[in-house]
Amino acid sequence: LELVTAFESAYRGGGGDATAQAAAADFGAVLAAAVDPLVDMCERSAQQLKPGAPNRGDEGGLHLAPAARRTYLINCLAALQGPLAAHAASASRADALGQGVEAHLAWLAGGHV
Repeated sequence: LELVTAFESAYRGGGGDATAQAAAADFGAVLAAAVDPLVDMCERSAQQLKPGAPNRGDEGGLHLAPAARRTYLINCLAALQGPLAAHAASASRADALGQGVEAHLAWLAGGHV
């Protein structure tokens, strides 16, 4: 979030639309470098919610419902999306995260619960 705020502050004052658009394209790569590993971590940790995962954290043979993985991913993606959606410089990235949330919600709503 501090990256987005710093970027917006730096380009708020001038330089014209062309400069701001070029900078926004460059910032997309910076934002991807910050957000993509977080999304990857969410997906990898969600794998541990599957029955039979090698490093399951629950003991005693407890098994979580298959929907738990999707719910976990919805929570992770929404937590990343919220702060990014509040800034124009990261709106497209927030939209992409929102599409991931919607896909998992559609799966849950499709009777997989």
